[in-house]
Amino acid sequence: MEVILASASPRRKVVLEELGFHVVQHPMDGIDEVPPTGVNVRSQVESICRRKAEGFKPHIDQIVVVADTMIEHPYDMFQSIGKPIDANHANEILLVLSNQTHKVWTVTGVSVYGE
Repeated sequence: MEVILASASPRRKVVLEELGFHVVQHPMDGIDEVPPTGVNVRSQVESICRRKAEGFKPHIDQIVVVADTMIEHPYDMFQSIGKPIDANHANEILLVLSNQTHKVWTVTGVSVYGE
């Protein structure tokens, strides 16, 4: 069984390979990853995963794995921190989160298609 990983994450690929799957990475470029406002972070992550999954029509012998992760900052329930755009932005995010409790939400969706 082939797993299509809708992510460029090397770590997610390694985890699936360690579980014995043959993994083909197919990141979903062009998907709007701006989370909807007015909903909690978990719902935001679920919405992004759903949009990514809708772009696939797997073959009968394939499984599609879609995942997304967001960080919920403690001062604003609806403020999510997505992927950094560059090394400087990553450093800024780490400085904001340093010495503070925060939540990390990862939602993984599995799309199984067949007859």
